[in-house]
Amino acid sequence: MVKLLKERRDEAARCSKCSICKIVLPVDVKSAQFSRVCPSGTRFRFDSYFASGKMEIARAIADGDLDYTDRLLHILYSCTGCGACNSQCYYVKGLKPLEIFEELKAKLVEDGFGPLPEHKNFASSVEQKHNAYNEPHNERLQWLKDKSVIGKQSDIGYYIGCTASYRTIDSVEAVANILNKLNVDFTVLADEWCCGSPLFRTGQRDLALKVMEHNLKEIENLGVKKLLFSCAGCIRTFKEDYEKYGGKYSFEPLHAVEFLAEIIDSMKLKEVNETVTYHDPCHLGRHLGVYDAPRKILSSIPGVKLVEMERIKEFSWCCGAGAGVKAALPDFALWSARERVEEAIATGATKLISCCPFCKRNLQDAIKKYDLPIEMVDLFEYIENLIE
Repeated sequence: MVKLLKERRDEAARCSKCSICKIVLPVDVKSAQFSRVCPSGTRFRFDSYFASGKMEIARAIADGDLDYTDRLLHILYSCTGCGACNSQCYYVKGLKPLEIFEELKAKLVEDGFGPLPEHKNFASSVEQKHNAYNEPHNERLQWLKDKSVIGKQSDIGYYIGCTASYRTIDSVEAVANILNKLNVDFTVLADEWCCGSPLFRTGQRDLALKVMEHNLKEIENLGVKKLLFSCAGCIRTFKEDYEKYGGKYSFEPLHAVEFLAEIIDSMKLKEVNETVTYHDPCHLGRHLGVYDAPRKILSSIPGVKLVEMERIKEFSWCCGAGAGVKAALPDFALWSARERVEEAIATGATKLISCCPFCKRNLQDAIKKYDLPIEMVDLFEYIENLIE
């Protein structure tokens, strides 16, 4: 049972429409060009697409003052789930609007009105093939050269994720190769399923809880003490959603950038002479607060100059791919990605680096579509090529 009507209605009504969810304050950015923080509101320009408008929608639905419409679906499912509204509003009003929006999506699903058709396809694919891309489940580990790591007992596990397994294979190969070069003994699940992120984000919780139970059982059977992730969405789902919905586990979820940051000073890396900039994935940055580790890694590479974009860390602009937006609203997703790439280009960097397969894919798609003069590089691929 969703909690919107019983517990979150009054919280939604506390929104004072102050508009802090719409912009980064002038003290935190240098120019008006990069002052917006909400992709959905900035793109569609009606207040209903900003957090303040959606808070009123939540209040109205809870009170029975608003009926479900196709426009309402577009408004709610154009939210990328980036959490910028949380970062802005929590320190001012103590509110976390994104949590309310996810409750609202779950209510729409429970009432039989949501989600969008593309999101229903997620559920069908996950239920039948255990991934969100309708790809054969038995090909999930086809990229893995050393099959001996599959399903073995080890203190360190590597949870791969659907996007890396089927769409950004170079990234996941780089992580495995780095672990091998560092002589790290690790295991991968023989029967890994989708983490459930696309289901949680679109309100389809019942199936999300089933895949949660399966994954946790599989991981615990391997005796893993630390579970590494290279997908920001996957680790966010484990650390926030699994814990929120009663998932119990004894291992420590750790993003691979955190793992590498702990040992980067002992690694011998080739020297390069280039200027790079870093994009904070929303699920890793705003949602989990992992900001310093990737910057420490990049700053440790001899010859690399790290220059920051104007909107970084808690004020970072979303790549536009999250919460099912890339599947259901691809033009909007590319628009958001282009905004971010242009901000990266303004730094003078030749490479845009991130550590999330979803961010890599969407930002890379925008660079290709609009022929933009910068190279998108996954952080793990970047590091793998520099290890001596």
